[in-house]
Amino acid sequence: MKCFNIYLIISCLSVHLVQSQALMQPKSLKPDTLRTIQLKEVKVFGMTIERFKQTFMALELPPKPVVKLDLPPPEKFRQLSADPWSGGLKWQSKVGPFTYFWRKWSRFANNERKYNAKVAYDKKFSREWVSKITGLNDAHLSEFLRYCRPPKELVLEGTEYDLVLYIHEYLAPFLAQQKAKT
Repeated sequence: MKCFNIYLIISCLSVHLVQSQALMQPKSLKPDTLRTIQLKEVKVFGMTIERFKQTFMALELPPKPVVKLDLPPPEKFRQLSADPWSGGLKWQSKVGPFTYFWRKWSRFANNERKYNAKVAYDKKFSREWVSKITGLNDAHLSEFLRYCRPPKELVLEGTEYDLVLYIHEYLAPFLAQQKAKT
């Protein structure tokens, strides 16, 4: 009886497939004749959870292959560094791949790089330094710093000589503009 049910289901599916293929094909082509395929008998039986557990636990798997790794000693992964709390030395792990990529591409790392660039810009192009070069006092100096704001690349990557030339290039028009206002 079970074999008959399976055969009936398979034959219904094959008829459905032939009909659906016939709908997709152009009308000039005809599908092949329906062939009957004799399947091997399959016994289907129910299994309880306990029997499944017993069968699964009794299952013998092939042994896992043993892979021998030639890893360097742990000292290669760690380094001695100064400990600010104790004043001595301590073992510290070197940077692993995930930490490396996190430090390189994370939002935190990008913000930290931007902050460090801004601090370096403000340190190199400070009010005191510009005042020393131009000789301007506080009121005129603030206006000049707004008037002459060098690009970030020039301040961070350029030499001090290039920066002084840039400031002197803007200083003469600024002083002329200030004289015209008064």
